[in-house]
Amino acid sequence: SASYFKIHIADQRTWVMCRLQLDKKRPIVSVPLPQEKLGALPSNASVAAVPPLWSAITIDSIADLSKLGPLLQLAWDSIKSTKGSD
Repeated sequence: SASYFKIHIADQRTWVMCRLQLDKKRPIVSVPLPQEKLGALPSNASVAAVPPLWSAITIDSIADLSKLGPLLQLAWDSIKSTKGSD
């Protein structure tokens, strides 16, 4: 897509672990987790719910992506455990 790109689980193109929108003034990282499961985030991040069960994390710059490592690991683990049981 021209407005964002997705990161998929290897060999499972329908298992999306996050979406990145980097073309905005404040980049957005969306993960398939509800807000209550996000854990610790950078202090400058803001979170919005994206139905049905996604969360959109807005960060100040692309450099803040490195601070989201634990969140991306959590999203990866969640997708693997949820989809792997199908």
